[in-house]
Amino acid sequence: MLVFAMLISQLLGAVSFLSAQNADIFLLRPSDKPENTHFRTLAGESMALSDFQGRVLVLVYWATWCGACRTELKILGALQNKYAKKVCVLAINADSGDIQDGKVQGFLREMKYALPVTRVSLGTFPPSGGVPAIVIVDSAGWIRRTHVGTVHAEELEAELRALMGLPTGKNLIEVQQVGDSLTAAFPPSLKEEFQHLSLSARRLAWKRLNSEPCPCGCNLSVSRCLLEDSSCSTSIHAGRKLLQEVQTHDKHRTVPQPRK
Repeated sequence: MLVFAMLISQLLGAVSFLSAQNADIFLLRPSDKPENTHFRTLAGESMALSDFQGRVLVLVYWATWCGACRTELKILGALQNKYAKKVCVLAINADSGDIQDGKVQGFLREMKYALPVTRVSLGTFPPSGGVPAIVIVDSAGWIRRTHVGTVHAEELEAELRALMGLPTGKNLIEVQQVGDSLTAAFPPSLKEEFQHLSLSARRLAWKRLNSEPCPCGCNLSVSRCLLEDSSCSTSIHAGRKLLQEVQTHDKHRTVPQPRK
């Protein structure tokens, strides 16, 4: 699955995350195409990215520990059903290698998720990567959008409709931006603290914020609560406490000394 790692490395740094509150639709100018990777789904079916040519392809990277990923998979499953003739969704599981296929399949059955699923080791992700992550490829095979973190359903559907040539009621703007996608996707109320973390600490913080429940009682992860309700003081406090714990752990890691 090395090619998948190269693909996500190419994509996640390609465009900075744009707020769902923006009235415009931002898509990347056609300049890069993913390699025609061959893979096997968890159902045992052999496939290639070229099999999806002619329809808009959505690659979603997710993990069983990620609370926000559950929401993303449900949103994408609904969009796949709504635009079945024009959109395909490929779910790429990013759990570590010690997580057996059976656990992943059990998770999918629980969610009643029936779309194609393959796996890639989380260890092959680039330093700036995180989950959930979405890569959108148009019907001609061009990479047109990337997202890291939670995406509003309305924003995602508008982007897909634009690529399908359907009305959106919004302005379409093509861009070519480079940025730290993981930092840009982080909840605004914690972004300043997040930027002071090392890359390894950022990935740990992102995992914890997306997997640990918010203590406010909303039944959402801390990250999701921050994005849904930026005024929730409980989630802000919980997020800052979590980042402090990650930063403290990062500072006290033992650094191997070079051999003399």
